Amino acid sequence: MINSIGIHFNITFIGAGNVAWHLAPALKDAGHHIVQVYSRTIESAEALARQVGAKATNVYEEVEPTSHIYIYALTDDSLQWVMNHIKIRKGLHIHTAGSMPISIFKQVRDNYGCLYPLQTFTKEKRVDLRKVPFFIEGNTPENETLINDIARCMSQKIYRLSSENRKELHLASVFACNFSNLMYIYAEKMLGRKNIPFEVLHGLITESVNKVKKIGPRAALTGPARRGDNRILDQHIALLHKDPDWQEIYTLLSEQIKRIE
Repeated sequence: MINSIGIHFNITFIGAGNVAWHLAPALKDAGHHIVQVYSRTIESAEALARQVGAKATNVYEEVEPTSHIYIYALTDDSLQWVMNHIKIRKGLHIHTAGSMPISIFKQVRDNYGCLYPLQTFTKEKRVDLRKVPFFIEGNTPENETLINDIARCMSQKIYRLSSENRKELHLASVFACNFSNLMYIYAEKMLGRKNIPFEVLHGLITESVNKVKKIGPRAALTGPARRGDNRILDQHIALLHKDPDWQEIYTLLSEQIKRIE
């Protein structure tokens, strides 16, 4: 089978987590051959391997040595450790980590780069990768072109970004996604104390996100801190008296909102 770029590759996935569960099927659908899935637990490797018709292993020495491409879909903490144990120099080695430089490969691989999808992934929810921005980098122009071709099999939004700038992007995404999710968790906890279902906030969340996308975050910002309504702020802080950490967070965030011009 030939994919949209006219070439098909043999690909081994190192890691069987959330990112791999989305990229591996997409690359298979594009005509590439997913040869093997490695994971530290054989159950995880086998589960993804079944989805893409690949072999599975949890043994470093059994990782396929002749694949064209190795995609390391691992946590940042695991990447260095796993990479040092899989001693394969041949092929193109690509990690998917937002905050890790491609230089992590420099001493142990010849051809390498990064393919970073800017999206939050869970195994249970499918994502339309065509709309997901992918940020790519290669250690040579030729490798970067190849990584670009791989990305184009999955997405219509491809950007070249250096390791240094990708760190800033990753940090911004933590603020935009992970921290906002934490706020939802605490909001759900507060509502749960009064037996109020979290779903009552769904409309508010959806409208807030839509406004941010349409008019930008600064123009979409509302609330008591934005209005300078100190009476309401004091009332909210008093309600948080049993949660001093969240009192501090509420106060700090409110002060930051007040400073926005």
